This record gives sequence, structure tokens and C-alpha cells, in this order.
Amino acid sequence: MAAALLGDQLITKNGLRSTAEALRGVNYVVLYFSASWCPPCQQFTPQLADFYAHKQRLKCEIVFVTNDRDEQSMMQYYTSKMPWTALPYGSPGHQRCMSAGFCGRGIPDICILDMAGRPVKKGAVQNVLSDMTGQYFPWPEAPLTAGATFEFPVELTLEELAAGCTKKRKITRKRVQGGQVVDEATVLEIATKPGWKAGTKVTFPGESDQTLQHAAGDVVFVVKEKPHPLFTRRDADLVHAPTLSAAGDRTVSLTLLDGTTEVVTVAANGTATLKGKGMPVRKGGQQVGVGDLVVEPVWR
Repeated sequence: MAAALLGDQLITKNGLRSTAEALRGVNYVVLYFSASWCPPCQQFTPQLADFYAHKQRLKCEIVFVTNDRDEQSMMQYYTSKMPWTALPYGSPGHQRCMSAGFCGRGIPDICILDMAGRPVKKGAVQNVLSDMTGQYFPWPEAPLTAGATFEFPVELTLEELAAGCTKKRKITRKRVQGGQVVDEATVLEIATKPGWKAGTKVTFPGESDQTLQHAAGDVVFVVKEKPHPLFTRRDADLVHAPTLSAAGDRTVSLTLLDGTTEVVTVAANGTATLKGKGMPVRKGGQQVGVGDLVVEPVWR
């Protein structure tokens, strides 16, 4: 029960009253986490007082849960700024509310409880600011719909696609903190595997934007293959197309993707194949073989 959570007595503008009496006729308890030393709290408290003017219609009572460092600071702040009730400093109810996980990462913060003591809405500061008359109060938590998925290209060379590599990408996404949407930067590591192809997708669940109405969506990186000066890719094979003369020198020296060198002589008007010198072959998430390197000259 909310009354049991708060304790036997609450501070009111007329002194101490029993919690049961102070909450008579109330359907919701609005826990207000705040402190005198907090400038954002000093700015928000008068706005919350405007909202409190609708308490009779909303059938709610605000209870100040102090984050002040001493009782004197708390009481000076309460008596000069707040028309609602408050938990006595250091009381068992105060300690329970501070340790119950009702307050988010910072203050000011608001958590709305039903009379059974169950949270109906956490992080409701932004709700107050956007709905000052409480038209949609108590803003119950609803299952959030999935947020948008964002796709980004990650360009890789044939060398990187052959050997595998790790790419880091810094992104900035929206996050909800203390009832507000803020920008948050993070670094995502894309661990590519040997043999990946253009179009391969790497998904990071829940790393996209989050809003008050939407859960965080996904970030997807899509592999793009950079053009190579010597080779084009044909599935798992690498193709080299030099210009040769059937009557001239038909020897081709190639620096492979791993840095080694191969020399091949091509039959006149023909092609040459170097077995196992192509791209890794992947199946079922595992490397199961290696393609070939095919020399297909343009004959003149």
C-alpha cells in the first residue's frame, strides 16, 4: 500500500498529519524527488506548483522526497517553495522511497504510484511540462512500439573482406533520461568475417533512437565493397583482366590480397586459373573453402 510505503506521517503546510488523512480521497501519489541545491529543481518546482493547482480534479497528492543533505536545507526549501506534502527527513518512509528505484539517474524526477504502491509512471517530469493541466494524467506506462531501424553503409576493401577485420563506428542516438530525450554517443564494433559479401548486414539491436513513445530501434550496417585496382569479385572467385597480346609476352605477375606474389603464363587467347587463390567460401556461418583466381585477359 502507498500509505504503508510512505510511513505514518507526512509534513503538510499545517504541520504533521497522518498519512491516511493526508491521502484521503486520493487515487495517485506523485513522488517528487528534488533538492534545494539543484538549479533544475528550483526551475521546475514553480511549474509543478502550477500543475498541482489541478490536484482536486486529478485526485492526486504530491509528496516531496528530499535529496537535500540536511533537514534544515530541506525544510527551508519546502516551506518557501512547495504547497504539497513532504516525507519527514530521514524517516523510514523517506529511506524506503529513496531506495525503491522510483527515482531515475538525476533530479528533478517524478514517479507516480497508485494506492497499492505500484509505479504507474516513472520519469514523469517531461509529462508534467507537456501536459500542465493533467489531461492525460497519470500517463500510464504502455508497451512501447518499436523504434525506427537505421541502416548505414560500411565500406570494405577486398583485402578486408578476404581476411576479416574490425571496424569501429561512432554514432549519436536519442536516449530517455529522467523523462527527457537527450543525445548520447556510443561506439559500435563491427567484426567482419573472412568471405563476407557486399550486402551482408550486421544488426545492433536497441542501439538506435529511443523516445518517450518508442523503444530503441536497431542499427544495421550494410557491407559495401570498395572497387579494387586489380580484381573484381565473382562470387568466391577473383577475376583479373589484363590486356595482353597473343603474339607477345603472356606472363602476368600478380600481388594477391594477402600480399604474396604469383606469376602465371596464359595460353594465347586463353585463360588461367590459380586454384584456392580467391575469396573464402562461407556456409552456415563457417568458412568451408576458398575460391579461385581467374586470369581472363582482354586479347588484342
